[in-house]
Amino acid sequence: GRELNDVERKSLTIGNDGRGGYLAPEQLLNEVIQLVRDRNWTRAMSQVYSVRGAATIGIPVITENMSDPVPTSEISTSGTNDTSLTFGIRNLTPRLREVSIPVGRLAEISSAVDIFNIVFQQMAYVKARKEEKEFLTGNGADEAMGVFTESANGVSSSRTRLLGTATEISGDDVINAVAMLREQFRNANLRWVFHRNLEGRLRNLKDLNNNYIFSPIGQGVYNAQFLAAGMPGVLLGIPYYISEYAPDPGLTGDLAAATNLAMLGDWSQGYAIADSIDGEIVNLDQKFYPAKGIGIVAAYDGQPINQDAFVRLRTSA
Repeated sequence: GRELNDVERKSLTIGNDGRGGYLAPEQLLNEVIQLVRDRNWTRAMSQVYSVRGAATIGIPVITENMSDPVPTSEISTSGTNDTSLTFGIRNLTPRLREVSIPVGRLAEISSAVDIFNIVFQQMAYVKARKEEKEFLTGNGADEAMGVFTESANGVSSSRTRLLGTATEISGDDVINAVAMLREQFRNANLRWVFHRNLEGRLRNLKDLNNNYIFSPIGQGVYNAQFLAAGMPGVLLGIPYYISEYAPDPGLTGDLAAATNLAMLGDWSQGYAIADSIDGEIVNLDQKFYPAKGIGIVAAYDGQPINQDAFVRLRTSA
């Protein structure tokens, strides 16, 4: 009739395998090895605004600039009136996202590891993964507008550089994409974004002498034409990010028609994120009773605000 101690309770508790029960009868390290952990870089590179007291935040955008100054007489009575400067508004409306999960009471009490801390970490990871996917390929309707999505409200087709050859990418295509970007966006925040299989295709490019052109300096061969200089994590001197949510061109074979391959851009000047709720943890014990439960809710939106800061590399139709 007395209360069980921790060792006795743990030895008598089994629970469900995949839902954490198997953690109870064994002594485990106070650490869980994550099999997959994608890094979320999109927030760190973008402009982030907090929305308070309103459902939507409007960001003024200059859609057409002033004309160049023109010579005029100091004694002229007519003068010049510039009416070309116009503004538009990019509206960001944070939408609610929610993830909830039940946590068994026995698993919480008997486990050697902190079950709730594991769940918190995984929820944060899932939120970050969802954000990265939306900021790259979102449709802008019920989710954020992605930079790979061609849209007049985001990055339009005018910012697309088509490959010189429809079914394969070359070093010339990479150079031409950079040439499309104005000088003011070529700064420390400039990044390539593409899938790891496109990285593989780029690394497999060879010159007429069968030498790899994607090669760092210091290999004992002539490097003047190489795309990478100094370290393999840059392309034409510009760092790149690998994302599982960028369009996948496949590692071999002909490229599919009308397929996005890579995005080059300055996210700090070109993309904005609006937060209304940034990862709020809620207690859901009543929802999952008699099990315990927790959830995470977030409300955010994202949209390109200056398409000139981006260049999209794409195969022709």
